[in-house]
Amino acid sequence: KNAFKIGGSGLKHKKFRLAVTILLSCISFTLFGLADTFGAYNHIRTCTNSIVDSKLSYASLSKAYRMGSGANTYWSHQGHRITKQEIEQLEQDTGISFEGVLVPENFNLSFDTQIDPSVSLTESEFSIYNSHFSGLVEITQNDLDQMGYRLIAGSLPDGSRNEIAISKFLCETFCKAGYAESGSAENGGTYQKIQSASDMVGKTIRLGETDFTVSGVIDTQFDEARYLPLLKNQETITSADQIINYVLYNEFSYAFGNDYTGLAMVGKGYLDKLIAAQPKGAELALVSLWFSSENLSIDPSRVARFSDLDKSEITWLVPEQDTLGEKDIIVSADALHFYGDEGSSAQIQITDGQITSGAGETLNLETLKAQEFQSFLYEYYAGDSGEEGSGYRIVGLLDTANPSVTQFGTVVVNDNLYQRCAKGGEGVYVSALGAMPKDKAGVEALVSYCYADDADMRFQMNNPVTYELDSVNDVFHILSKWFLYIGLGFAVFSAIMLANFIATSISYKKQEIGILRAIGSRSNDVFRIFFAESFIIALINFLLASVGTFAATAIINHLLRTQAGILITVLNFGLRQVLLLLAVSLLVAFVASFFPVKKIASKRPIDAIRNR
Repeated sequence: KNAFKIGGSGLKHKKFRLAVTILLSCISFTLFGLADTFGAYNHIRTCTNSIVDSKLSYASLSKAYRMGSGANTYWSHQGHRITKQEIEQLEQDTGISFEGVLVPENFNLSFDTQIDPSVSLTESEFSIYNSHFSGLVEITQNDLDQMGYRLIAGSLPDGSRNEIAISKFLCETFCKAGYAESGSAENGGTYQKIQSASDMVGKTIRLGETDFTVSGVIDTQFDEARYLPLLKNQETITSADQIINYVLYNEFSYAFGNDYTGLAMVGKGYLDKLIAAQPKGAELALVSLWFSSENLSIDPSRVARFSDLDKSEITWLVPEQDTLGEKDIIVSADALHFYGDEGSSAQIQITDGQITSGAGETLNLETLKAQEFQSFLYEYYAGDSGEEGSGYRIVGLLDTANPSVTQFGTVVVNDNLYQRCAKGGEGVYVSALGAMPKDKAGVEALVSYCYADDADMRFQMNNPVTYELDSVNDVFHILSKWFLYIGLGFAVFSAIMLANFIATSISYKKQEIGILRAIGSRSNDVFRIFFAESFIIALINFLLASVGTFAATAIINHLLRTQAGILITVLNFGLRQVLLLLAVSLLVAFVASFFPVKKIASKRPIDAIRNR
């Protein structure tokens, strides 16, 4: 206590020099702290803060697989489907209630024939007023409550009827371009003016072969204003602005396509009926599989299990079998291709027991049975590996009268080959959609779960924030190393400046140290007095630098978000920076006090008093 009183009284001298030193040290320490906020870049923390700061209300997850190997490793989520069991597992793992998003195969989700094509919705190459849905999802009142959305017109859809709810943003397309009943525009019908969300209630939108009645319109809090600049004429903008707009449009695609905003919302239980009508088997998502013979090839887009098929769907080329041999395959007609004498390729058609190419050439079933095929299997995961086989034969054809099977290019294979080929494509949902956790800890837990790197498959987040961050993540990692070195440079500069002031101040007080030693003070007593003075200076510097770093971080993040339009919280000020600033300040105060005091105190008191 006495040491602090004596040390504090020493600050009264050379006030201007003290103030300048603290100011310069504070600026240097602030720059050190600011550099460290980027030098300590952490993807999970940055993603969490960015999602919280962007007030993202939804969590859209898709299945992603690790592709390639070594330096060429990357994650791919294109074409990989999520199963119902995986939805349930996601809910158990995260505590979030998810709905599966379905994109039915051969199901047209566009309603472009129901809006007036003569109305221009943009002055540029970009258009945000889409005339299609990105998928279908079930919606309940609980989902609205969890997401913070509200019904602004009509009612929620009934799952027992062909009803959908649309977003307020999609309703804007009809408000701007008008509305026509399905088929009426092609027959010379007129377009009706839509002035409000209520005007859309009761209208029908055709998806696939089904007319859906719009039961209601939901406000999904979509930030339409953020993307309006994309619609302006861009003939006079700079190349840099064109790149920015391109990035902004990709961001829009993520925002529109992965939220309820771009989805056709149906009632609870409706998707089960659509799923039941989906084709058998799994998509070839992670592998390429094809078979080839002298003049025939089999190029499927799906694989199916023999045990999953109804035998009545099969036209046998051999006596009916209860099991499928290791080299036996069953093929749908649309997966078969015939190669003519001139190398032309034509799809096969099966009519009255004959196989006919588009060129009019025919192959009878006996000829087809005699064909022996070579297989080619290429796996894009597990290090990109390929494999060839031979001796495969077609033992049956899928009934062409069953469109749920034949129109998707299906080949039925044995269980072992199916397991390899079905990986990634055996599910039904393109993504899982739920409400983002309300608290920061919950968001961080979800982000950590989605970016786990300890398996070959994970569920990654799809939203405009993760789109931006994933695009620059590698760049941030590289830059963070440079900023770490820059931060260390500022730290050394700050330490030298503060240490120089403290050491010089102690040097001017040799006589005081000599007098203290002469009256019986120990070296430790002298050190405590001068360390107290240094500690007070260091503490003032630490407090000002911490406040300065926090303020600079907040201002820079705010400007990047509001002026540059970036959704990423680039700089993250936290406990690490506070502890670093405190540790460096105290260490400098200790070292800068200890060695000069020790040197002077080791002299004879009379020599110190005489300033020798």
